[in-house]
Amino acid sequence: MILVVGFLVYAIWAPWPKITIRERLSAFPVDHLPLALPATIYWNEHQIPFIEAKTDDDAAFLLGMVQAHLRLGQMEMIRRIAYGRLSESIGPWGVEFDYVIRALDFPKHASDMEALLPQETKIWLIKYVEGINHYVENVKKLPKEFSYFALNRDEAWTVRDILAISRLMSSDFNWISVVTYLRLEGKKGFTDYWKDFQGFKDTVESPISMLQNFTKSGSNSFALSPKRTTQGRAILAGDPHLGISLPNLWMIIGMKSPSYHVVGLTIPCVPLVVIGRNNDIAWGGTNMHAWSTNLVNVSNEDSLTWTHRKEKLKVRFWKDQEVTLRETRWGPIVTDIPLLKNTSINHPLALKWMGFEMSDEMTALLHVNKARSWQEFQRAFDTYSVVGIFYTYADRQGNIGLLPAAKIPKRQDHDHLVIDSGETSKQSWQDARRLNRLLSIQNPNDGLIVSSNNRPSKSHWYTSPYFAEPIRHDRIRDLLLEKKKWARSDLISVQKDTYEKDAVVFSEIILSKIKSRNLVSSWTSELKKWDKQFEVNSKGALVFSLLVYRLALEIYKDKVDEKILEVMLASPDLVDHLTTVLETHAQQINFQAIILDVERDFKKFKNFGDYHRLRLTHPLSEVPLFGHRFIFSNLPWPGALQTPMKAKYAFSNRRRKVVFGAQSRYIFDFVGSDENYFMMLGGQDGWFGSDNFDDLTSLWVKDDWAKVPLHLNKVEEMFPYKMELH
Repeated sequence: MILVVGFLVYAIWAPWPKITIRERLSAFPVDHLPLALPATIYWNEHQIPFIEAKTDDDAAFLLGMVQAHLRLGQMEMIRRIAYGRLSESIGPWGVEFDYVIRALDFPKHASDMEALLPQETKIWLIKYVEGINHYVENVKKLPKEFSYFALNRDEAWTVRDILAISRLMSSDFNWISVVTYLRLEGKKGFTDYWKDFQGFKDTVESPISMLQNFTKSGSNSFALSPKRTTQGRAILAGDPHLGISLPNLWMIIGMKSPSYHVVGLTIPCVPLVVIGRNNDIAWGGTNMHAWSTNLVNVSNEDSLTWTHRKEKLKVRFWKDQEVTLRETRWGPIVTDIPLLKNTSINHPLALKWMGFEMSDEMTALLHVNKARSWQEFQRAFDTYSVVGIFYTYADRQGNIGLLPAAKIPKRQDHDHLVIDSGETSKQSWQDARRLNRLLSIQNPNDGLIVSSNNRPSKSHWYTSPYFAEPIRHDRIRDLLLEKKKWARSDLISVQKDTYEKDAVVFSEIILSKIKSRNLVSSWTSELKKWDKQFEVNSKGALVFSLLVYRLALEIYKDKVDEKILEVMLASPDLVDHLTTVLETHAQQINFQAIILDVERDFKKFKNFGDYHRLRLTHPLSEVPLFGHRFIFSNLPWPGALQTPMKAKYAFSNRRRKVVFGAQSRYIFDFVGSDENYFMMLGGQDGWFGSDNFDDLTSLWVKDDWAKVPLHLNKVEEMFPYKMELH
């Protein structure tokens, strides 16, 4: 018994066995590869790979192998999610999510897409999945996720899998707002506050909000023309905003073959560079929050024309469940899913989504990877529909640009959710257009392109009711205009900036209200001298956060449903709304009570970093007893909801965990092909205990970059580990 207890204690508390980069690379299967010609993979000390292949087929094959080597466990879980099979891995906790995914039926649409792929794209995808399968079949030891999540080594990867995952990752960002709207409609305070809080997002982890982790739901990206840089060459930079967990969703890669010569960020299960550069152009991107969905009221339609299907959900640790799914000519009936059962909706709603239509994003992005000019870049998106992205652009000729990639129905401009009739939806869909040739901007006079999920200034085509307020956009633009010319090394100051304009007006008004009432507190001096930067050592940022929380409770607690208040506390619109209330209804606020509450809260924390934490964790960190083994960093963290250095959290008087925000960065400098720089939270390798599981976090904390050159002679010089493959 003592031995058993000792073993259990060790299993629970023992650190992960350390695995060196040499040990990890030695696990890569190198024998009997089905390559047409010899190839080489170079690796640097962070396990960033650079593939050199003499044929495109071999490049695609090795890309599949490389991704499987670094992230196979993550890839297998993403595949299960795309097929609505999460409950096979995590048990009954995944059933509600699987219900949603089965209703959306990504694999069905993937099969239709596969049949229409051009031959070049189809061959690339076939070779890519052959690379994944070869790795799985020949690697001696599988990642821990295979045992933790009951994954199956014998399930071969297919092109259909990749296309289904691509549709998962193209999910409409606005579904989160739609679900929140439908769940909150009818609750106390909804009618009074919905339009003032277009940033409403459900704070409870729901099947729809989880999709946010797979889409580029936030981000900043900007381009500077040669007249704006010290070296007289264009620069493109940015930072994607996504859910923060380990492994990071991004990976850094380089690749050279006859048709492709690229470096950049990719995603496991995506067989190309998503954000990157080649010798001629560079591209970044931000989510445009494109409203590519119609909700259709089908209560007046003949239900006999709807299809019904039953599907079995295999549930680990529990009995299997059968779900019934209904589909109309417009799309699945989403009000059938449990997530929307207990709402005020009393009629069936079908979801019509542009992602259910035929489009070809894979070919589009492969063409982007090898584009040589703005014209080729723009033309590449002629087959692209979802997910809507504002692509930023720069090239070695000095051109910069902004291109919206999306296909959007023709709609009237409105600022709220609209539920259509079938005929209205049909007409808007018939008039749908791709935006890459309608709304593009090239070479503006001021030499700046900035995108931060904001509404485009040049927009005669209605794209969304849910754009981000231009606060981040305006701050980045103002910073870039402060200097006539920028060096690449100085741009990190823009990406790290934690200033929030809304905090300025709010702080000034509330201090004046407190002063006019002759009230005093120990924290008011901290707020007065605060520079409005949300830095970890700041006490002013801490006071601001606690004050927003206490003021929101004072104003809204008795006016709105508890669930609506919870959502408001996480909304980026909250500070602006509170400022308006302070200006117009201050006489109704009990400032004395707020001061006392903030006084008590303020004593619990040393500074903003003590209150505002980044915990880098694996999803298994939520498991009782064992979860602590999957917490890898717990850091004081800068940034806020509306700062360029974005860090999303809900206002509270308790310690807050950052769950979403900036988690990678990139800079591409056209002063040379080798001037490509990356930062990333976490690391390249998804293998627990690997030297490269979390090593890039330390670079981020030190404002240091991982450099990835394009020229092979520089790759050979900087990447010390070399695999010769035959």
